[in-house]
Amino acid sequence: IRPVGKFLSVKALVFFTWWQSLGIAVLSMMGMIPHYTSFTEGKEWTSEAVAKGLQDWLICIEMFVAAIVHTFVFPHTDYLEPLGIMKQRDGLAVHGTSRRLGRRGRYGH
Repeated sequence: IRPVGKFLSVKALVFFTWWQSLGIAVLSMMGMIPHYTSFTEGKEWTSEAVAKGLQDWLICIEMFVAAIVHTFVFPHTDYLEPLGIMKQRDGLAVHGTSRRLGRRGRYGH
């Protein structure tokens, strides 16, 4: 079941996004995130709106990376049940023990 990798991947994702939001909030309070004005549309974004947009954009990038990590940490093969092969023995159906192809081509139990 390998719970350590699962635990660490989820905790890292949560703590990294929290520290990132804290860092962006500190930068915004220090005035290091400027406001922007669009010259073509005449729109103006405050520094708070830019900070929120930056946080949202970075979370989208992080979720893409997290999805790739989660495919390795939470493999679908952990949730497959072994295939039961029915055998006929003296007129009774008996489930045989079969092995399924596991992660990375090895046989799992």
